[in-house]
Parts: sequence; C-alpha cells; structure tokens
Amino acid sequence: MSRAMEKLGREVSNTWTIGSAVVAGDQFEPFSISLLQRRFQNALARAGSAVIERERLAGRNWSNIESFLAATDDDADHIRRSNHLKLTAWQNTKGALLEALCLLAVLARHRPVGTPPPVDLFARVGPLAMSDGSAPQYLWTRPNLPSAQSGLRAAPDIVLTTTPEVPTAANTLSITECKCRRVLSASEIRSEFGKAYDLAAPSYTVLSYYSQPDRIREAASALGLAFEVFQLHSRKRADYLLGTRDLGLDLAGLLARSRGERAFLAMLEGKRNEVQTKLIGGG
Repeated sequence: MSRAMEKLGREVSNTWTIGSAVVAGDQFEPFSISLLQRRFQNALARAGSAVIERERLAGRNWSNIESFLAATDDDADHIRRSNHLKLTAWQNTKGALLEALCLLAVLARHRPVGTPPPVDLFARVGPLAMSDGSAPQYLWTRPNLPSAQSGLRAAPDIVLTTTPEVPTAANTLSITECKCRRVLSASEIRSEFGKAYDLAAPSYTVLSYYSQPDRIREAASALGLAFEVFQLHSRKRADYLLGTRDLGLDLAGLLARSRGERAFLAMLEGKRNEVQTKLIGGG
C-alpha cells in the first residue's frame, strides 16, 4: 500500500500541498516515502512499548524492546517475536493508511478552488474547497457530526458537501467509509445504512480492506450502499503487486464511479416508487 501512496502522492503533490507529522502535534512535513516510513517506525515503537508493559504486568521486566527480542537463543522464536511486533504495528496503522490513500484518491480527481491550505493526510480536514469541473464541493475527513434524524453522532471518514457548512442532510453529496475488519457483521452494515440515511447521502461507499462474504456484500447492495473491496484483496491483486496496474489511480477511478452512480439515492427512490405503487394498488 505504501508504494501506491508514494506514487499517487507524487501526482497529487503537483496540485495540492499534502503531508503530515510523524507524531500528532509535531511539525507538518511535506509528503514523502520517508515520512511514511518514520510514521511506521513510530507505530513499531508504540507496539514495542505495549509488549514491554504486558510483560511487566506478567512479572517479567525488560529495559527495552531490544532486550525482549534478544532474550532467546532460538532463531525461530526471535523471528516470531520480531514478526509479531511488525504485524501489531501494521494492524494498528493500516486503517489510517487506507483512509489516507482514499483521501489522495479523491484529491486526484479534484482541483483546488482558490488557494488551498496544506492537507494533512492523517488528521481532520475541512472544509476544503475543490472542484471536479462542475460546481464547487467541500471535502471533510472524520467530521464529528450530530444527526438531525436520529440524534446519534457519527464521524464518517470522507465526506463531500455542496456548501462549506458542517455536513448535514441538506448539503451532503457523498460519504466514503473505510473498513479493515476481516469479516464485517450484519450490524455493522446496518450501522452504515443508518449513517447514510441520517445524512441523506446520495452516494455512500463502503471500502473494505478485506474481501467479504457474499451475504455481506449483497446485504450492503440491497441497502443502497456501494460496497467495494480494496484492490489488493481482489482478483487483480497480482497485477498490482507486479506493477502492471496502478493501484492508486484505479482506486481514484473506483471511488469516482461510486460517487457518480449515487446508489443510495437510487435505492431510496426505488423504495418510494414501490410504496406508491402499493398504496395505489391498495386503494
């Protein structure tokens, strides 16, 4: 995924000022592969600290993670410990990386309106004025939103609106939600439907990092959610790993098509027509 982010990030940097900080609160840095690597090293350090604390609670004290990793003469055990640490760091960061890649994919299909501020790929953004050649739109990442319909709060990953005001049912154009659970549940799909309904989003895309059972995909589709699987876990995985297809640009195209299809709006209109037909027939 980092290779796709690097390539797409270079392209987006021609139009937008993008970057982040290695640690939240630190100085903003321009986007680079070095920035991504240092963020992952920070995640490794946090994973190591968690291991040391877990060991301490079990009555085993280590001065640092290096001493824990070195405390075995068994090569296989040393590799297992090291790989477990890397896997933990990856599990803790892949969600943020997927969201950042989706943000890059949206920026790749839009141009800034006016002079845009720097875009932090790993922090809350918005409203960010942009255009895809039509009317101006405004991008938000993880806005903390109250719902006028249900009263429940939501923080969708990426939202596009028609006005610079906080996203509501009156101005929301599309929502993209990233999911990194290996198997999504029916309740999670219903929850996403609830957010789509609350914000009256014409388009609501759920991008799953992992492939999901047919029943989950079919349920999402029946509820008007555009359910997509991240391409690295699709049938085209080998093409992306070999570099014969461009993961970032393909993701940008996939999300753009999903926004344009407005599947959630089509589902609502279809249900309304069903109800009207039923009522007319019953009368």
